[in-house]
Amino acid sequence: MKLKIYSVFALLSTLLLTKGPSFTISYTDDDPFVVNLTKPSLKVVQFADLHLTYGFDKLDKLTYKLINDIVKETTPDLVVFTGDQTLSITAPSRYKELTSFMESLNTPWTFIFGNHDNDFHSFDRVLGAVSKVDTKNLMFKVGPALNDGGYGNFSINYYYDGLPFYNLYFLDSKTEQKTFKPTGVSKYTHFSADQVNWFRSKVNADKINNVKSTIYTHIPLVQYLNALEESEKPNVSGFQGEGVYPQNIDSGFFQTMVDSGVSEAMFVGHDHMNSFVYTHQGIKLGYGRISGYNAYGTIMRGARVVEIDNTKTLNTYIILEDLSYES
Repeated sequence: MKLKIYSVFALLSTLLLTKGPSFTISYTDDDPFVVNLTKPSLKVVQFADLHLTYGFDKLDKLTYKLINDIVKETTPDLVVFTGDQTLSITAPSRYKELTSFMESLNTPWTFIFGNHDNDFHSFDRVLGAVSKVDTKNLMFKVGPALNDGGYGNFSINYYYDGLPFYNLYFLDSKTEQKTFKPTGVSKYTHFSADQVNWFRSKVNADKINNVKSTIYTHIPLVQYLNALEESEKPNVSGFQGEGVYPQNIDSGFFQTMVDSGVSEAMFVGHDHMNSFVYTHQGIKLGYGRISGYNAYGTIMRGARVVEIDNTKTLNTYIILEDLSYES
């Protein structure tokens, strides 16, 4: 079972809540972020499940050190946080602190929400805290108004020498079902029909332009479960230390990836003891690497690196806290 830790936070929550948010989430345009690369390659570093809790404690400090060390070692074109940046009654403060820290690294970065980021506070309060920091390197949009689409469905389009090079897509996998029913394979919700249609329209355009893409979200698709089958072991590489706890039903998102012919990978977080990549119908379904020291999981912390080379070929590997590498 997934471990869900609230400890003393649940007891103290009513003592630390303040008046309602002064910030109100607004949906944004659907225009992609456009980035012009200075070289024909792209490097993305994914940090997963930071679970920032107090900010000043030893374990959160280790998490910040990990981020700093890996960013300096890899010099990425983009840093992605794939959800559960916090599990804290002080989540707005932790988000503000994380935002300030990332801006100090002077590296392009983005994030998507996980299922714990709003455990104690609304997303209005969390995004309101982010908005208080003067950001020059953050690329995040709430995205267009989608029915049951959550907050944070957007894309980054990379160009080189005036031509499309590669696209990245970010989708909010949202949280637990509001009213849990014993249907599907888990208690977690799934991409809505609007989210799937939004993505389909994007990759259909990519197909015309012959531009490949990768997706980042927090909770894995149902297809990740196939990696647990004995017959699929030859298609799995990397570390599997727990089960797969996916979205509750097959939303059709994976088939949309396959049908596009240009969507080649998805990377998630959520299941802390997994850092494997499973190739299914030509699509790489991968986990990041747990990065937060206040999160459950006994494996060495680290991050996942994805590189797109000058032939537009995707390669991925893990970098660990001691700056060693795993395939």
